[in-house]
Amino acid sequence: MPDWYRLKWYGVLAIGAGFMAAGSFVAVTRDPGGWLVVVFFGLVAAMAVHELWPEAIQGSLIPPDTILARFPGPVKLTTPRRKQIFILIGIVVFGGCLLVMALYWPLSALERFFLWLGAIGCAAALPFLLLPLIRGSVLRLDANGFEVFQGFRRSGFRWRDTSDFVVVDVGAPMVFFNNTAIDTGTIAAFNQQMTGFSGALPDTYGMDAWTLASFLNAWRERALSIPPPPTQSHPAP
Repeated sequence: MPDWYRLKWYGVLAIGAGFMAAGSFVAVTRDPGGWLVVVFFGLVAAMAVHELWPEAIQGSLIPPDTILARFPGPVKLTTPRRKQIFILIGIVVFGGCLLVMALYWPLSALERFFLWLGAIGCAAALPFLLLPLIRGSVLRLDANGFEVFQGFRRSGFRWRDTSDFVVVDVGAPMVFFNNTAIDTGTIAAFNQQMTGFSGALPDTYGMDAWTLASFLNAWRERALSIPPPPTQSHPAP
């Protein structure tokens, strides 16, 4: 994880802790509505803790070098269930805070509209968070390529068709890549226009994005170093 990214989340943690303290003071001395501020910025602080010390949320993780030693695999990387539950709870809490503000705070009609819009968006996201939690979120690697399982969706890619993996910050750091098998699709074209890459992984599977990209590049390099099997020639009849 780069220093600038860690420094950003230290700042978020400080802001969250500061507003939690201020909200507690307001709730105790003036207005019970301050507890909503405590809950909201408690979530913000929890997000910062997850980014800075992911093992506190996700539990102990297998080092990438240990997984790389299992080449050519196959190996499976999974999204930690504790992380999935944490994100699910976070969306519920965030949506709940927006809903309470929309219902009970003295706001303008426009402000209420945007709060309702946010609360509805959180509710709409729940099925997409529950499905991987129930069905699993898996990245499978072997010497030929990798497969992504997310809910009911499965996508497979060959190493020889795939570029290096890089990290792009799209609000959150994600691992992106180009793949010649998908570069001509509509979604791939949109991704190319927005990020410069045709494909992305839906999760970081217990690592930070930079560690995952480095690990996948090392696995891909080993896979591409394997010579192709010799072509067998058959005598003419």
